[in-house]
Amino acid sequence: PWMLIVSAIVTSSFDAFFSPAKTVSIRAIVPDHLMTRAQSLSATIQTVVGLVAPAIAALLLALHLPTAFLFNAITFFLSYTLISFIRQTSLPKQSTEKLDVKTFTNDLKTGFTTIISVPLLRGMIIYLVLINFMLAPVSLLFPLFVDDASQLAAVQIFFAIGILVGSLAINFFNKFKKIIPMIVGLSLLLIAFATLAFIDNYIIILLLVLCAGLGSIFASIALQTVFITKVPREFLG
Repeated sequence: PWMLIVSAIVTSSFDAFFSPAKTVSIRAIVPDHLMTRAQSLSATIQTVVGLVAPAIAALLLALHLPTAFLFNAITFFLSYTLISFIRQTSLPKQSTEKLDVKTFTNDLKTGFTTIISVPLLRGMIIYLVLINFMLAPVSLLFPLFVDDASQLAAVQIFFAIGILVGSLAINFFNKFKKIIPMIVGLSLLLIAFATLAFIDNYIIILLLVLCAGLGSIFASIALQTVFITKVPREFLG
């Protein structure tokens, strides 16, 4: 139906604004020394929601389709209500600059100039591209290691469990340099996927996928923490 297509387009359009706004808000609210814990908590909540949400959605769809949409609307309203309680003086401030094509172009040029001129940012962008290159085909590769849908579901669940465990375990790296969890995460990813190429045992595959999930969140949270704390506030978002 055309209404569902339009709704999906509108929702996706607003999602494009959410991530930059979330990044700026976290930077404004959370002190630098607590940033890793904040990213860990955020990743933990997202993983738990990702595990629970499909089950709730299936239950609501089985009961009544309009109820599922109503429940979704209620969750958005609840999110808005919770966000409205945030009392950070720097967040509600509006920019005095007029938003037009010229301003947008200048801001875009300033952002690129900042990335190019700061070696740390250049390195992080390259690192981010490599991480996305490594993780992008993960969901496409999983079906190659299983025989049926139930095994595929188990593999995806173990990957999510690895992410959940990693989002909690990364707090033990707070006293180390941020490069350490990055190296550990990349090493786990490399070992897990390299070993998967030679393994046929289903149980071992599940354990390796769990390690891959663990490594992916280690690398991701460490990068996000460094990025948020090192990029100047005025260029975030």
